[in-house]
Amino acid sequence: MADTAKLIGECPHCGNEIEVNQVWGRGGVNDGGYVLECEECRKPFDFPVGRDIGMSNVVKGARVLETYDEAVVGSKKAALKRHGIRK
Repeated sequence: MADTAKLIGECPHCGNEIEVNQVWGRGGVNDGGYVLECEECRKPFDFPVGRDIGMSNVVKGARVLETYDEAVVGSKKAALKRHGIRK
């Protein structure tokens, strides 16, 4: 059985509200996040989600450009770099 939570955030560039439906299973894997593109300003940004990124989805405010998996060495850094995001 999966658990769910609503994650509310905002675009760091323009403040547009972002809503993500976080879904994870008991003993789940794949801590990670999204590289999102804001529906308002069209700029990319990082949005950490957490466990079972593959089962979660963006409800409103942005579209997914890419996902990354924290367990894969270099996954997040490479995803952010591909979209011009520096951290």
